[in-house]
Amino acid sequence: MYVEVLVNGRRGNAMIDTRATHNFISQGEARRLGLKLIQEGGSMKAVNSAAKPVHGVARNIPTKLGDWSRNLDFAVATMDDFNLVLGMDFLRASKAVPMPHLRSVLVAGQQSCLLKTCKMRKGSKGPLLSAMQLKKGLKRNEPTFLATLSVKEDEAPHEIPAALDKILTEFEDLLPKELPKKDRRWEWSEKQQKAFQELKDSVMREPVLALPNPNKPFEVETDASDFALGGVLLQDGHPIAFESRKLNSAERKYATQEKELLAIVHCLRGWRHYLLGSKSRQHITSSAET
Repeated sequence: MYVEVLVNGRRGNAMIDTRATHNFISQGEARRLGLKLIQEGGSMKAVNSAAKPVHGVARNIPTKLGDWSRNLDFAVATMDDFNLVLGMDFLRASKAVPMPHLRSVLVAGQQSCLLKTCKMRKGSKGPLLSAMQLKKGLKRNEPTFLATLSVKEDEAPHEIPAALDKILTEFEDLLPKELPKKDRRWEWSEKQQKAFQELKDSVMREPVLALPNPNKPFEVETDASDFALGGVLLQDGHPIAFESRKLNSAERKYATQEKELLAIVHCLRGWRHYLLGSKSRQHITSSAET
């Protein structure tokens, strides 16, 4: 992110880089700002490039950002895309906190202030290579900076559970053909009200019980919650009988598997006149949680 800065009494744009160890300035920018350089040994190394010598150091240069001002040191180095970089030296001295989501920088030191970011100068954006293109796109001895991109993938379709698919098939004439779409105008006419009322009545009405056939197999489905248990006796998917009751205070302390077993015992005891003595095959389904 870029901010406006006053260095040695002249205006310029500086990039704040939280990964830069020092403050850096290009040779051309140092000449423009009239900085006096001290020749000191040292080198700077970028990612995927050989170490390059530092051309000098400008010490105790008056630097001002908003209401904050202080003398800073700048290392003069060869930079292609940036003329002025404020690194960790500046961040520690100013106690600055970059806030990209607010497009600003908070200076929390003694001279606290809020700095607005400015746009990057034109023509400074270099070519970007993705991770897949990186191997073929590199040039020999060319400094390279790799940025991680976040790619949002489309969600994979999920299979509809068998129990839900059965309900959707049964009420397919009442349910809409398409799922609701984003940013679509809300509509509620007589057609939607009629469909809603029919679905509501279908849920509230008691299903028509079928007569048991002793020559067909029975299916017992049970379930238990923290407060009650119940089950349904089926033949060919049609309900024959329902059974349910509340759990007493002692039964509520049972483990999940014990509650499920209690539901099975309760339903088998209540429907024993259907199940005992018949030649039918019994299939018991329990939805115990694991």
